[in-house]
Amino acid sequence: MFKNKDFKVKSHTDELAFEHSHAFGVQGVNLRTKKTAGFSIGVNQHGLVAVNSNILATPDSPYDLITERIVLEAKTIDETVKICEREVKGRKDYQWCNMVVATPEQLVALELTSSELATAQSNDYLVRTNHHIILKTNEDIIDADPDKNRQNIEHSKIRFNNTNKILKVASDVKDIFSLLKSHHEAAICRHGQSSTQDLSYTTVYSYLITIHIEKSPKIVFNVAKGPPCQHRFVRFNIEFPLITEKCKQIKQYYPF
Repeated sequence: MFKNKDFKVKSHTDELAFEHSHAFGVQGVNLRTKKTAGFSIGVNQHGLVAVNSNILATPDSPYDLITERIVLEAKTIDETVKICEREVKGRKDYQWCNMVVATPEQLVALELTSSELATAQSNDYLVRTNHHIILKTNEDIIDADPDKNRQNIEHSKIRFNNTNKILKVASDVKDIFSLLKSHHEAAICRHGQSSTQDLSYTTVYSYLITIHIEKSPKIVFNVAKGPPCQHRFVRFNIEFPLITEKCKQIKQYYPF
């Protein structure tokens, strides 16, 4: 599982969540309020990994709260989908997003609005960027901010297509690191340089989580602060339960 976190700032410092001994997460940021909430990426003791990406930052509750609940409560893809179904049907509305959730056996992409959920499952690989593939939401997103969102969707489509092309021929984890660092049209590694100010995002963190199945999942967390083409990935193991000493070790390694 991998993700580049892109913000309209030059630098950002992650906040980590250690409140639960069976799960580890990087806190999300509500793009409306700029306050931390939930998980933007997380993993649990069952080897389930979840990440999300923004589609539309409405005034509603941040989708990072759903990602956190999945990491805290789910063991399987079926349980993940049921959690999302309950949340979408519940009383609380959420900002629009994509999520990708993986277990050692299966993956699912989840597309959410405040009232809709669509899913796609795979045993191979799945890609999501910053637009919906299944849900027909592009026009609604553009209507919310025509000048900004039309360009963002077109940029997202190019990144989606480029990522799919690279993953089709990827053979090992080195290819994924290269993907995270890549610079072609609509670059995946971003440096805040764009002729259009609305597209001037910077990759503030890059993540790659690998799961190795032995008697229990062996979880390796790779993270770089800043554009990954310019910054070294730090690698550490996540061992559950997360007792105090293990949390201290993660904090020592993590690039704040």
